[in-house]
Amino acid sequence: MSAPQRLTAQRAEIVFAGIVFAVAVLLAACFAVGGSATAGTLGERTKAIVSRDGAVVQTIDLSNTDEFDTLLFEDDRDSNLIELDGGRIRVADADCPDRTCVRTGWIERPGQIIACVPHGLTIIIEREGEGTPNGPDAVVGAA
Repeated sequence: MSAPQRLTAQRAEIVFAGIVFAVAVLLAACFAVGGSATAGTLGERTKAIVSRDGAVVQTIDLSNTDEFDTLLFEDDRDSNLIELDGGRIRVADADCPDRTCVRTGWIERPGQIIACVPHGLTIIIEREGEGTPNGPDAVVGAA
């Protein structure tokens, strides 16, 4: 391959990489806007399902959490401090070694999860009226 052909091929690769990057940024922006738009949809009621060791401990209607509130989940082995504010929930403090649950931050949209694996604590956001499905998450069929 001659020098001018190599230069043309390199330019084509750079242009292609730029297009791929631009499409990726556009898709990320669309998903970010789409996700936040569905979170505050008028009339959408969400709930937080708090479980410890697989058993539901509490169900919280996030649609009614306009005021700041705290909940403490503790037993003889550990504790998690949960905060509620404006339709969102987070683990504010935990005495687990890695504190990943604390670093997760606030969640508010259906499908978001916080997990404190050492304590067996999970918080899952669901739409009101939806339960945990017993069947498959998705069905794929041949056309």
